[in-house]
Amino acid sequence: LSSAKSIDLYSPDKKIHVKIDLSKTISYSVFYQRQEILSPSAISLTINKGIKLGLNPKLKNQNKRSVNEKIYSVVPEKRKIIPDIFNEIDLQFNKNYGLIFRVYDDGVAYQFYTKLKGEITIVNEEVVFNFPFDRSSYFPFEDSFLTHSERQYPYVKISEITSEKMGCTPVLIYDENRPILAIA
Repeated sequence: LSSAKSIDLYSPDKKIHVKIDLSKTISYSVFYQRQEILSPSAISLTINKGIKLGLNPKLKNQNKRSVNEKIYSVVPEKRKIIPDIFNEIDLQFNKNYGLIFRVYDDGVAYQFYTKLKGEITIVNEEVVFNFPFDRSSYFPFEDSFLTHSERQYPYVKISEITSEKMGCTPVLIYDENRPILAIA
């Protein structure tokens, strides 16, 4: 299995396609109705003692599953029954860690996990969002890590958000005639 370099996962309605690349690092791309909406974007997790999960990944095993269940809300706000429908792949790597991707009909999520013994400290998380073109966004600029999360959301091009800028989530990526993305 360690020779697998690319893995595909689709939403239940087949409109969203996630392509996971396992070469020198882990990256993923997202397509909506065959249109690329997220270009290859690296993800990794650095934990205690500088161990970087996602660097030179060696795939040991993978398990796919499809889920079609209902979540019953204890305190319903918008609805009492929430459909929980997705396709999932659990990628298990050498060095006792894994990565789960879920693809819903309206979104994509991922989660790192470990089977390491003892206490784990997350030192750094790499999350990159590469877009195939300069999209527009509603981006909540912040001045510090201490925030009340009540910022204005100015409409700005992604190219205007430099590495010196800071913001909180959610961020809404919006252009007319293209899929709307929310990053949270």
